Amino acid sequence: MRSHVRPVKGLAHIHAMSSLSVYRVLVTKTVLVTGGGRGLGRVTAEKLAVAGHRVILVARVAAAAEAAVEEIQHSHPHVRLEARSVDLSSLTQVRAFATTEAERGEPIDLLLNHSSAQRA
Repeated sequence: MRSHVRPVKGLAHIHAMSSLSVYRVLVTKTVLVTGGGRGLGRVTAEKLAVAGHRVILVARVAAAAEAAVEEIQHSHPHVRLEARSVDLSSLTQVRAFATTEAERGEPIDLLLNHSSAQRA
């Protein structure tokens, strides 16, 4: 399949990509990833941030969210990654979080849930 993308000076690596891949590279989104303190959520947050998206990494424990963001930013200093803490098993905290994020005025384009609510 022939690429419809013409090489641009300084961007020769994009020439080999398909039009859809270039679209994905150029269009960035704000992605909220829950369960971002560890495991699949953390890896997902890292991959999306490295791909150029603005990522809001959410974990139940603030220290876990901040540590994950620091580790990712240490390896990839250019990423746009923000730590947030919210206990998703608490509807009160979820509502407060949603209100705070809405007041920031920056829309969230994608929500990826990798957390599990555990009740005692």
